[in-house]
Amino acid sequence: MRTLDLIDEAYGFDFYILKTPKEDLCSKFGMDLKRGMLLRLARQDPQLHPDDPERRAAIYDKYKEFVIPEAEAEWVGLTLDEAVEKQRLLEEKDPVPLFKVYVEELVEQLQQQALSEPAVVQKRANRT
Repeated sequence: MRTLDLIDEAYGFDFYILKTPKEDLCSKFGMDLKRGMLLRLARQDPQLHPDDPERRAAIYDKYKEFVIPEAEAEWVGLTLDEAVEKQRLLEEKDPVPLFKVYVEELVEQLQQQALSEPAVVQKRANRT
């Protein structure tokens, strides 16, 4: 009955899950729900009421105080083993060297600059 009272105090199950800290939830399932809800809020999931954008906007507005960055939401509620595995997979990815990133940016900037500047065309002299 205590949980039902807490849900009632939070004005609903969704607010109970989102407001309650991990220590008080004491539930892997509850934390999985919380992570799922936070990820959906962070991604502004278009699957939520796809035919009614006004209703979707109202729902996201209702829960805007709980929105956190997606990268942070992905870590909410993970067990130690899950977090270690997630970190291992992140570290396993090959990082792209910065010089390659900068070269690509420079090439893109030069292409944009070449497209934005008018081309000078010289007239050839006719040979007769």
